Amino acid sequence: MSIFNTKNNPVRIAKRIVNALFPRHCVFCSLPSQRDYHVCHHCETLLPELKTACKCCGLSLPSNQSGLICGQCLKTPPHFDRTYALFPYQLPLSHLIKQMKFHHTLLYAELFGELICTQLNGWYDKEPLPQAILPVPLHQQRLRQRGYNQAIEIAKPIKHHCKLPLLKTICHRHRATQAQSDLKMNQRKQNIAGAFQTLAPLHYQHLAIIDDVMTTGHTVNELARVLKSAGVARVDVWCVARIQ
Repeated sequence: MSIFNTKNNPVRIAKRIVNALFPRHCVFCSLPSQRDYHVCHHCETLLPELKTACKCCGLSLPSNQSGLICGQCLKTPPHFDRTYALFPYQLPLSHLIKQMKFHHTLLYAELFGELICTQLNGWYDKEPLPQAILPVPLHQQRLRQRGYNQAIEIAKPIKHHCKLPLLKTICHRHRATQAQSDLKMNQRKQNIAGAFQTLAPLHYQHLAIIDDVMTTGHTVNELARVLKSAGVARVDVWCVARIQ
């Protein structure tokens, strides 16, 4: 079929033209992906799956408990309401995440954002999507060192493809903290406590926090606590990978 077929949706026509002139290549096999994303269908089927997980925190559950909430979340509910993760944190995704986060390979951030977009219909089914997305803020010191916020880079294609407002300035990390990955699990909660602050009134009832990796959940939990204190009713977490 010709890419100039006027019976097609104008957006699809534009995408076909762009793909014909500048074909995307799969980040895994390097072949043309034959789609709007930086991964081909075949390689996407080989990626690890997060099959059954707690609806609230995203930790794995036995296969017969799909769609349930784990005992820890029932006992001590976090401030966020739902966690949606693309993958468990394992190869080859862990390698791509490290390259994105520490070696300026922002093509992978674009891929992760694209893949989140492909999952939203399944994650929310008949539920409404969040009204806006909020990347986890970096402190200015860390931002100067790294040169970019990987959560914002992941969020950019979500904003573009899904037409969701991207909130980059309503909340900031006003206290520099030690990198969570450098700390023991029992030190992370205290390290992140009080690190975030809202800068403007929040007129949203439902937000999604964007992050790359969710480990203990203390960072997104503290951010969700601040957002709910500012009047947000529901906070979801969208992340690339969940450490199990």
